Amino acid sequence: MPNTKIEFNYDGSVIGPGGTTEDGLRAGFEHEEIFYNLTGWMAYSKKPYSDELMAGVRICCRGKIAAQTSIFNQRAGFTGEHNIRSYLVGEVHADWLDEDEDLIQTDRRDILWSDELAKAFEAWGQHIVKRIGTLSRDPMRKATLALFLETGNVDARIHDAYPNDEQRKIRDCANEMAHSFGRTISRSEAQDSSVVDELVNLSISLAPHVTLNDMMRCADEQADSPLSVLDSFLRTARLAELSSFGRIAEDRLKVVHRLELLKDTGDTKELDLQKLIADAPWLINPEWAPVTENTSFSRLRSEFEKYYFNKTGETISLSNFSDPGKRPDFIMWSQDGVVQIIEIKRPRHRLTNKEMDRIVTYHDNMEDFLKDTAHTKFGKHFKDFHITVICEGLALTGAQLGACNGYISLNRLTQTNWASFLLRTERVHQDFLSEAKRQRTATPGLPAID
Repeated sequence: MPNTKIEFNYDGSVIGPGGTTEDGLRAGFEHEEIFYNLTGWMAYSKKPYSDELMAGVRICCRGKIAAQTSIFNQRAGFTGEHNIRSYLVGEVHADWLDEDEDLIQTDRRDILWSDELAKAFEAWGQHIVKRIGTLSRDPMRKATLALFLETGNVDARIHDAYPNDEQRKIRDCANEMAHSFGRTISRSEAQDSSVVDELVNLSISLAPHVTLNDMMRCADEQADSPLSVLDSFLRTARLAELSSFGRIAEDRLKVVHRLELLKDTGDTKELDLQKLIADAPWLINPEWAPVTENTSFSRLRSEFEKYYFNKTGETISLSNFSDPGKRPDFIMWSQDGVVQIIEIKRPRHRLTNKEMDRIVTYHDNMEDFLKDTAHTKFGKHFKDFHITVICEGLALTGAQLGACNGYISLNRLTQTNWASFLLRTERVHQDFLSEAKRQRTATPGLPAID
């Protein structure tokens, strides 16, 4: 790898990557007032070695390999260890290894590192390894960045996104962010097109927002800025708005596709569907948005669990999925002052009388809970509740069928099958997604939605 090689000369000097003498390093070491000279070189390879036999530094004595090491027996956990083990190569000549006392093992595969002279050699090597790791840090980042730029065709994609002269600031901002990502990821990530594409798209999407923020800060610092800059503000703000719009569309498409996969997979569990709905409640109602759970609703959730147990003797879990050991009985959600109870059944499953009995129990207890004078504090925030049941159909008879129809007539329950649910979700969001695609296609500066 360019700019990583250091050379050890017979006169004791060490020449660094820039061709200058490295202060604080010597091509050898002193032991018992004798200087033991070392010659050769160490550097980083352009690519990591997967074969340990090819990596590391070869230690030679009189032209023959006496040992091979990558870290000179240094303890694991030091800074840059992974890179040094994967990239460090070199050749060091130590002809004194078999002079006064033969420090080479009889099988000629390693050195007798327990010897005092060998320990001094080991200490020298560890010091050199740490130093070369420091010297090579910047070249490694540059090499990873170059690989990242090549994998993602980054410069061309950013230029295609913001081709106009008036978009130069946004283009520069996107380039700066992309280069920052490229310097901080690992080499394996820089080779992964899916990782790189995500980071490039993120840079392109965020660039208008960051540029707009910088423009507003500069305008604030320069109170006498002419009104003519308003046009530039508005254009940048429009790109930022469309960028967010399209990003949301992309995320929603991914969720819809994920839902379709779960629906069509034979071994899909209700818990997987519950988690998906909890993260994307807009699948059920486009006006619902995932928000941070407030204190009032957290208290209501906890108090209702206690109330339900006291009334029925049964324990229910209304977990927010933070505990992987708990399986929620149903999803409880709050939207616009209404407690939403969402019951999801796996695809191709029809609601049974037994399951309807539990829904009736949930309904009656929630109704009593909100009416209870001891819970008036909740009534200020949550005026009503509604139950949504997603299942393939109804297998109800008798009283259970009557209860279901009664709740539906009172607008307390909505039942939909999976086909209708997915169709309604796609239709509701079709205009949203189509508009996002149209605007991204028509507006330079935004990556297209797949």
